[in-house]
Amino acid sequence: MRRREFITILGSAAAWPVTARAQLPIRRIGHLAIAAPTDTPPPPPTNWHAFVQGLREIGYMEGQNIAFEHRSAHDQPELFPKFALELANLKVEVIFARGTWALAAAKNATRTIPIVGIDLEIDPVEAALVESIARPGGNITGLFLDLSELSGKHLQFLKEIMPATSRVAVLGNPDINAAQLRELGEMLVDIHGQHDHQLLLKRDRQRMLLDAYGGSEALAREVAAHFAAWRSSSPLRGPTR
Repeated sequence: MRRREFITILGSAAAWPVTARAQLPIRRIGHLAIAAPTDTPPPPPTNWHAFVQGLREIGYMEGQNIAFEHRSAHDQPELFPKFALELANLKVEVIFARGTWALAAAKNATRTIPIVGIDLEIDPVEAALVESIARPGGNITGLFLDLSELSGKHLQFLKEIMPATSRVAVLGNPDINAAQLRELGEMLVDIHGQHDHQLLLKRDRQRMLLDAYGGSEALAREVAAHFAAWRSSSPLRGPTR
């Protein structure tokens, strides 16, 4: 084989992977959120840029092998069901749903298209988005930071770190955090074997406590004072600035 022919074949072989990648179909990702990067004005870009960078790191780049279908509700959550159906009818590869309303609408719109969600305010099990954390079932996965079962663990860890703790202030909204408050109450039973926590789980009792503190300003001051006192005496405290 002549040298020129060998170089020509070698160069063609080196180009095969690039050519093959260029011929791959563009995969469409549905993006369902209150605001999208294509809005005017756009929302703060940090979270979206991190998401896009994560896709790049695993080989997915907009304009090369993926394209986004953005649907933003512009602070009108009642539009989510319509937009979720639009994405389902487009047969996107996956739906990235951001927030409670977006997730619920996406779940109602499709049982087959994978849904990747992020929500910082709900427990996906309590919201009936998944069957359980260990075995979610269905077509939803994602990042959920307000898991009710973690609330009890937080209290357990706090008690293990500071065994003498007898009073803990909990800031929350009983209309949103009922599951988290229940888990806290169950952990109290496990730790102390007492049942008085049931009074705190009654909504009227919760509201009375919140009203008594005048909307939480007084409670915030009390929490700050207790934290300052603990920090000044705790061997775990770090350097002050």
